Amino acid sequence: MRAVARLLMLPLLAGACASANAPASERGFFGGLGAAVTGADEQRARTIEAQATAAQNQALAARANSLAAERRADASRQQLATQQRANRQQDAEITRLRGQLADAQARMPAAESARIAGEIDALQRDRANPDPAAQARAEARRQSIEDALRRAGAS
Repeated sequence: MRAVARLLMLPLLAGACASANAPASERGFFGGLGAAVTGADEQRARTIEAQATAAQNQALAARANSLAAERRADASRQQLATQQRANRQQDAEITRLRGQLADAQARMPAAESARIAGEIDALQRDRANPDPAAQARAEARRQSIEDALRRAGAS
């Protein structure tokens, strides 16, 4: 009888160890015993916890990337609004200078009027160029136009 028990014990233990990796709901008593002995349940729990941590870290990284993209979009919208305000101011300034030139044309030689009109056109082109050197030229040109219009008696 002992020999038979020993012979039955080996297949039972082999079956228990083989099913130790199965989910707890799919293994029987011997499978549970095998999982406890081999540490398969602890290993499975560590693996699931590591996967959950990795998924959480990915979600946090995705959220951080999303927030950074939102901040960049907000900054771009603000920059665009600032540029649009500046463009409107520059357009108003060009319109004002053209109006002053129209008022002063009767009091100045035609060549001077044409020169100032050309300068206003160049000012408008320089203002459209975002290059700092072009902006510096535009400011110097604007001052030159203002001075010429003042000399001509523009209001």
